[in-house]
Amino acid sequence: MPRPTFRPTFCKILTTLALTLTLTANAQTTERMGERLRYDVYYNWGFIWLNAGRATFDTDTLLLDGRTVIRGRSLGTTLPGYDFFYRVRDTFECLIDTAGLRPIRFQQANHEGRLSTINHWHYAHGRIAGHAFRSRGGREITNHPIDLAVDPQATDVLTMVYRARSIDFGRQQPGHQTPISLIINGETFGLRLTYHGLESPTLRNGQTPLCRKFSTTLVAGTIFEGGQEMTIYVSNDRRQVPILVEAKVLVGSVRAELVN
Repeated sequence: MPRPTFRPTFCKILTTLALTLTLTANAQTTERMGERLRYDVYYNWGFIWLNAGRATFDTDTLLLDGRTVIRGRSLGTTLPGYDFFYRVRDTFECLIDTAGLRPIRFQQANHEGRLSTINHWHYAHGRIAGHAFRSRGGREITNHPIDLAVDPQATDVLTMVYRARSIDFGRQQPGHQTPISLIINGETFGLRLTYHGLESPTLRNGQTPLCRKFSTTLVAGTIFEGGQEMTIYVSNDRRQVPILVEAKVLVGSVRAELVN
């Protein structure tokens, strides 16, 4: 039996999870400072569920040019026992203005097997400017500056993360759709969040919490087919903490569950 295909895409798995993890806006923003969420990431291969990795998301504040800004960070890793198949160490960080959750700066450093990707940019007047670098096995693939005009509403994945929970799904009717514009590796993608109402998923520990369920379309890539949907369950309360995330991939499926 061949070993599972876990391609250089753990970053994309974290990206799907990241789409659901965010601060609430305005008055609730300070309520999220110091929040730290940890998730176990499972990969389904045939009839086997493998606990393949872990993801953490945390927030704090810092002073930038005399103003208080939000710093959001995410770390994703494969577990030591899975590093033999495919070692992943991914980090993301963003700075966000507390006024309207406007993005200021974004950076990522992803090391997945022999592939390394390092991107960073800052936002200014409808443009992003920074640098993109990618290598495989130490050999350079991409190394160039970034200077692109973008949709004023478009954000990097981690900033979008800190916007999504500001949506009050509790007041929406099932079927309501919210458009989002996401920048991934310098390209802009138009996606949508669809609210489906209340549901109680079954977690691996046997619990069945009442959750708000919604979904989003996925960006086509190494493991995702364009147009497929990721399903997201968040707590049925003001905090809307993501509890469970599920998505189909080209080979098997992935699942992330809140640990603490």
